[in-house]
Amino acid sequence: MHANRTAPRRQFTAGILITALTATLALSACGSRRDAQEFVAANTGTGVVADAGTGVATDGGLGTVPAPGAVPAPGTVAGATDGATSPDAVASPGAAKPGASGTNSSGTAAKGTKTAATGNKCATSGSVLILGNISTQSGLLGELFKGLPEALQVWAKAANACGGVGGHPVRVLSADDGGDPATALTIAQRMVQNDKVLAFIGLDMPLSVAGIERYLKEVGVPSIGGDSSELPFFTNPMFFPIGPFVSVIGAADAEIAIARGAKKLAVFYCTEIPNSCGPVAASKDLQVGSPVVKAMGGEVVLSQKASVVAPSYTSQCIAAKRAGAEAIIAILDGPSVGRLATNCHAQDYKPLFLGISLGLSGNLTDYPALNEDNFFAPLNTFPWVDTSLPATKKYTDDVQKYFGRALSGPSPAMAYASGELLAAAARAGLPASPTSADIVKAMYTVKNETLGGLVAPLTFTPKLPREGITSCYFLVAISKGKYTAPEGSKCLKVNARGPQ
Repeated sequence: MHANRTAPRRQFTAGILITALTATLALSACGSRRDAQEFVAANTGTGVVADAGTGVATDGGLGTVPAPGAVPAPGTVAGATDGATSPDAVASPGAAKPGASGTNSSGTAAKGTKTAATGNKCATSGSVLILGNISTQSGLLGELFKGLPEALQVWAKAANACGGVGGHPVRVLSADDGGDPATALTIAQRMVQNDKVLAFIGLDMPLSVAGIERYLKEVGVPSIGGDSSELPFFTNPMFFPIGPFVSVIGAADAEIAIARGAKKLAVFYCTEIPNSCGPVAASKDLQVGSPVVKAMGGEVVLSQKASVVAPSYTSQCIAAKRAGAEAIIAILDGPSVGRLATNCHAQDYKPLFLGISLGLSGNLTDYPALNEDNFFAPLNTFPWVDTSLPATKKYTDDVQKYFGRALSGPSPAMAYASGELLAAAARAGLPASPTSADIVKAMYTVKNETLGGLVAPLTFTPKLPREGITSCYFLVAISKGKYTAPEGSKCLKVNARGPQ
């Protein structure tokens, strides 16, 4: 997207239709059809991505996904092309390697699963784990979450190449909800009831998560990872967030600016997602007179709402300049941040610009006004451009191996980390044919888990709101037209807390 695009391009795509009688989701041309086809082209012979008109993408190398509503016969893997006919004899799509059997994606021996008799290190011995993902790939925020379904397929293929998750091959079904809560609920019901999804992973749907939170709680199906920007990620017992609440990310913006000498801050937060952007969420500690910011040595001199569909932010730039703001914290989507910086430069006003992880997009680097080493943003998972740790290098290597090119942005990285979080929980052991309840039980074994540096330390207990997630963030910046990771994959602590 370019800075001169106007409000109509930001409206919801009109091609999303829900027909209740057939439960068929038709995705708009703004969905993931193109990337899905590219994914297939880059992975010939490893499975076929279903047509975008079904709203469902395929598994991580187990073959095609059955049509919505199709239920596999007992003891079979529906749509599998690997010849598997029994949950106890599902072949790995990866190359056979000699060694111990029953390992998970991290190479750790899985407990509670039957041992395959093949003697292959990467043999699987349990039933297939069918996982679901719902994300907003079209409509108002679709641009922000591109590459997320592909990242989940990368994770699944990498996991299935050596034992799956806890000895279970994994299959991931992905669908676009267009940012609509009713559509999200229809998809979730179909996936759970017809496709037998045991858990959801990597949800990125800030406009529509309210549509499914009650349903997931009622049916006891967990949601693992995800953007963690909405309250259900911390107040619903079926949600297990991948990182700190968005208020921590907002406060981190202030800390980043103040550390770079910009002590007077202006804040603009979106009106479209009040529970992610506004005073109860990302801008919670960024209101005028904020004691949190004062304790950091700074001051919020202006805090106002703004719309992500505004064609111009000239008035905001003028207001921030008059208030003496040395930095602008923009809790907006990427194209809006780009337009804001462009408008401010036109007023000969060049403050430091801060974004948030949920609002970053690949094309943010295209704006000349943000290519002066003047943009930073905190993330709730690792910087996708960093390869300084074995875990972050593995992400880059897996993407290259199974997708063929880079996946830019925090959403694909978050999705991949969400899969790794499930794999870490499965180390505690899953039965041969696990249920959703078994996965929930496994999630409560996660203690001080960093996934090798992909996330802040995570601990899950039944207490709500969720506690046990360290208040720290990862840092990205823009320099010379590229995203960079100034602090590598170091998780930087900030004095802020999540929902109370």
